[in-house]
Amino acid sequence: MRFPLPALAFAKFSLVLTLLLLSAGPAGADFKVCNETDNRLGIALGYSGPKGWASEGWWNVEPHKCTKVMSGRLASRYFYVHVIDYGKGRARWDGTHTLCTQRKLFTIKGTHDCKARGFESAGFFEIDTRDFPAWTVSLEDNQQISTVIEPIKGGTRRKFHNERIAPTQ
Repeated sequence: MRFPLPALAFAKFSLVLTLLLLSAGPAGADFKVCNETDNRLGIALGYSGPKGWASEGWWNVEPHKCTKVMSGRLASRYFYVHVIDYGKGRARWDGTHTLCTQRKLFTIKGTHDCKARGFESAGFFEIDTRDFPAWTVSLEDNQQISTVIEPIKGGTRRKFHNERIAPTQ
């Protein structure tokens, strides 16, 4: 025998369920960097947000480990990464996009006049996430970079593109 739920109880249940579903963010929606080398790497991240350009660092990523550098659904299509290889005398993996950094932990607003503002300039390489809500960058030996689409719910990880970055001292 079926017992009908009173309308008020059903409405309360529906409201609670809706609020739970709305408050739960997508699982795994992050920007991650994986270090597939045998050396510890330092990571700086650049991005354009609602308040303009910013760069942040440093995340230290141990060999063969991953770290989350941005939490939640990605709000921008393009991110910029600068890498320092501590095992190779601070060799840098430079890209063609110049952003500001410094040797200690930092969050720097803006990209202009880095040196005049007391910061260093560094080359960052561009990562195009193609507006996916989550992304993983895999840093491999010989400055090989792979980007991986991370599925939000189920699905398969797909390697999306490879790029080789020339190291600088």
